Formats: sequence, structure tokens, C-alpha cells
Amino acid sequence: MRSSADDPFDWIVNAENRNEVEGLLRRVSADYKLFYEFEVDATDAIDRIAAYLSIDTFTPGIDTSKSAILKTPADFSLAATKPLIDSLGDITAGLSWTKHENFGELFKLSGAAELPDPVKLPGIHRVQKLTTGRWEASYDGRALMTSNNLKTLSSCGIAWITSFSDYSDTYQQEPFPVFSGNLLQTLKRAGASVAAYLPPEDFEITPW
Repeated sequence: MRSSADDPFDWIVNAENRNEVEGLLRRVSADYKLFYEFEVDATDAIDRIAAYLSIDTFTPGIDTSKSAILKTPADFSLAATKPLIDSLGDITAGLSWTKHENFGELFKLSGAAELPDPVKLPGIHRVQKLTTGRWEASYDGRALMTSNNLKTLSSCGIAWITSFSDYSDTYQQEPFPVFSGNLLQTLKRAGASVAAYLPPEDFEITPW
């Protein structure tokens, strides 16, 4: 067990020690919240995995001759270079890419399937309604997919999550992209850059 480098109140515990640490915290009546972090290893079936894509900031001027996938400012749309789109042809279906109106060297994801079922969030801490009328959730890191969702994602490669559930209630959320394990593996093998165009200093970031 060790403290996080970013925050002394965050502690990282191996899965095999979790019960022991939780037991200690309960015995001393400590207030705590448990979050989960999952790491894929060789024992995991790649077609049973789905993940969000962590996107870093990127200074404008990418090399469009190489594979890259990114978010762009203004609407945080998902965009890609032509080499990347070409490399995904065999493991994606039903995706539509159009020339990006603000970044001519990039192609914007203009169409993708929606997951048929809500994503299950068993550890929701807070649900908040947005000005759009949709909802967002703070949760403990566990996001569970139904078989129907995995089947859709496996065939499409990229799909939109449009709702989540705490098992009793379902909430509509702003569409958010999720990626199949096969697609993530392909990105890694292609050495794809994963980044976001760095917005101008006066740019106001808004939710998806």
C-alpha cells in the first residue's frame, strides 16, 4: 500500500490487500471511499473488454502521415488521420468519417452505433443533472457492459454510450465514445498517437 504522488489522501492498495485495509478503516471508524482501477493482462480476453480512451493535450500541427486519434476543441469531437482510419477497416463497422470542418487534415467521426443497453455503474457516488437535461455520474471506477453491448462494440469498434444505470434507475447521458479491446490493441500495435488539439488560451471548455 502506498500514498498517491498527487494527493496524500489518496492511497493505492493491491487487490489482495483490499479486505484487510477496509477492515482496519472500519474498525477505526474512518470515513473513506473505495475506487477501482483495472489493468488488462494476458489472462483477459480482448473481446470481453471495453474502455474509454484517455486523451492528452496536443499542440496543433500533427503529422497526418501517421496514425493519430484525438479530440478537437470547440465540440470535443473525435477525429482521426487517414492512415489510422485505413488501419481500422477490418475491425470496425458502421462508422462514418467526414472531413473535419475546422481541421482539414483530419476526419471527424460523424456516425457510430449506440450501445443498446445502459452501462451499469454499481458504485455511483453522485448523479448530477446537466443544463442539457441529461445526467452525469461520479462513480467508483466500475462500469459493466451487458452481453448485447459487448456484441455491438465488438462488431463496431467504436460506439456511443448514451445512458447509464445504477440497477434501479436509468439516466440519459451525453453521448460518450467507448472503444473495443480489439480496437485499442490495434491502436497500440500501430503506435498511434492519442491526443487532443490544444485549444487557444481564451477557449472555454464545455462538457461533451
